[in-house]
Amino acid sequence: MSVLKALRSLCETSAPIYSNNKIIAYRGVDPVLWLEIDKRIEHWKEHLNTIPESAIAVHQNSGTELLAVLVAIWQLKKVAVFPSSTRQNHLHTIICPKAIPSLDDTENFVLAAKQNYPLNPDLALIIYTSGSTGQAQPCPKTFSQLNAEIETLESCWKETPLSSLFASSVSRHHMYGLPFGLLWPFLRGNPFIDTRLPYLESLDNLPGDSFTLISSPVQLANLPVNLDTSTPSRCAAVFSAGAPLPSAAAERSQHHFGKAVIEIYGSTETGAIAQRQQTVNKAWQLLPNTKLQINDHQHIEISSPAAGCSDGDWLSLSDIGEQLDEQRFYLKGRDDQIVKVGAKRISLNSINDRLLAHPWICEARTILLNDRKSRIAAVICLNSEGNYHLTDKGRKSVNDVLLQHIDGHVESIAKPRYWRYLSTMPMNSQGKIQTEVLENLFFSERQPRLPELIAHDSGITDSCAKLTLFVPHQLFYFNGHFPGNPILPGVVQISWVMHFAKQQFSELGQFQRLEVIKFQKIIHPGDTIYLELKWDTDKRRLLFSYRNSLEQSLASGRIGFTHHD
Repeated sequence: MSVLKALRSLCETSAPIYSNNKIIAYRGVDPVLWLEIDKRIEHWKEHLNTIPESAIAVHQNSGTELLAVLVAIWQLKKVAVFPSSTRQNHLHTIICPKAIPSLDDTENFVLAAKQNYPLNPDLALIIYTSGSTGQAQPCPKTFSQLNAEIETLESCWKETPLSSLFASSVSRHHMYGLPFGLLWPFLRGNPFIDTRLPYLESLDNLPGDSFTLISSPVQLANLPVNLDTSTPSRCAAVFSAGAPLPSAAAERSQHHFGKAVIEIYGSTETGAIAQRQQTVNKAWQLLPNTKLQINDHQHIEISSPAAGCSDGDWLSLSDIGEQLDEQRFYLKGRDDQIVKVGAKRISLNSINDRLLAHPWICEARTILLNDRKSRIAAVICLNSEGNYHLTDKGRKSVNDVLLQHIDGHVESIAKPRYWRYLSTMPMNSQGKIQTEVLENLFFSERQPRLPELIAHDSGITDSCAKLTLFVPHQLFYFNGHFPGNPILPGVVQISWVMHFAKQQFSELGQFQRLEVIKFQKIIHPGDTIYLELKWDTDKRRLLFSYRNSLEQSLASGRIGFTHHD
């Protein structure tokens, strides 16, 4: 049984939080002791004392470093600000202009925030919403709210073994990953992994005899087939949040982990609201100290200390629900899927539901394109039968079949005018489908040409670089290559090698030739890949290799260069 520490105890400087030899985390298989984190707290306090602003924008990939920064901020009575993403354009909206020149690493920074927030001794954090339905918005979180959520988690899952290692495969910078993957385990005394799991195969290499997995629907829905068969005996619990878990993924996860997945329903504004284990019961069960009601518009309303509600106060959500009793309910979609087309109110959910009724479709999502005369667009994932027709008959033929299918069920003005066919829906690490990403599929000028740089191994020599890259679903080069089964063209893979090599090595010279190029495995949308570059100055050759999370070679070769003119 754990003795949960109060979150406020992190703000005190009079007594140590833990003994120096307490294991707080694991960096690989090496333990990280409290003594090391305590020293990092002092380091960050010295740094933060040079920043006059009271709000500090923070992003750290290391969990122990993020923890040290947060404690330092709170002990200095400042406020932490978490961005919703590490995209440059978003960061420039929240970081103080004079600090922008110091933003040399968008994944790891501690800088003055642009906006000074009203002084409130209970204000702990400003966390930006994910922006999945629009622009990211700041959401204040007090110590009281965070503490209420952590106490709720402890009351629900207090039987979690204290030796269980918390392994998070999601970001700790949102209101799921932060409490579940960092604050709760730290305050109850459980160790956690320092950096988030890059892929679930890494579970096989975790130290200790027990782990608690903090994951997401997109990761559990793509559970690798070759995970260690000893996993069920080591798994204490599996959590998932961000979106409902597909039923097939819930069943497969339970079979593999030996535990029913605990799904969490909530939001940035409310914190955790309810949980379910859908292989046992598909209804959602309210968490302790949380009340729910359905208003006249069928919207869910919540009241809880974690949501910052006083007695009698209710927070209305965009989710539509069906209440079964005081403790249980069903989710019925979102009402923010109502749009106006030609002065008519159109339910995107109703279009999605009708499309999903077609036997060729496994996923469907419709959006409003304001830049295309406010017309409806559809993003579709076809099953094998649908993909056969798409390949055999072409896109227009499939469009016509689907339009005929919804005819009579959807108003003429609401029928999709634009269509895109994907192998999987583009999701972020939280398992959410972002409207902006879907919109970009219909505007070639907005579609990225490069992968997202997730990590750069800074410990490599000047002649070698290792990069972790994420292949965006909306990449421009997937258009028409190929319908229903997009793959990354080989020429694009070479162009990426050239792009990153020019950034890493200043002495490349002029391109001369390609040597022993091999494309061994297909790269798909949404893949995380690993690019290794080695520059041989004497032979004027660049060696490259792409690998996947299983260390399988995807592509490799050499590129010859001439000397600079």
